[in-house]
Amino acid sequence: MSHLKRLLNTRAGSAPTALDYGVVELSDLIHDFPEATAVMQRCLKTTIAKYEPRLKNVQVRSVDGEEPREAMAFVFEITGQVIYPNGERHPVRFTTSVDPSSNVQIA
Repeated sequence: MSHLKRLLNTRAGSAPTALDYGVVELSDLIHDFPEATAVMQRCLKTTIAKYEPRLKNVQVRSVDGEEPREAMAFVFEITGQVIYPNGERHPVRFTTSVDPSSNVQIA
């Protein structure tokens, strides 16, 4: 989870050794509404699949924010399986919100 927080709070283009490490800046999507949700969803899934190899079968789906503070945020559910070195697989589920400042919270 800590690596996902770092990964999803890094802006694409800011890591000199891997320019696609991180996610797009939310302000870059402002002109893509209402498609911005789908664009961010694909970006999250692609980035996690590429840069978090311990997480397999990644799925990202948009969910409506239930709390008032989430009204101005994109809220996603990320599910997948963590693969341990001994081969064990354990399902995981995270709720992720992306606020207008592109800050990502993961719970």
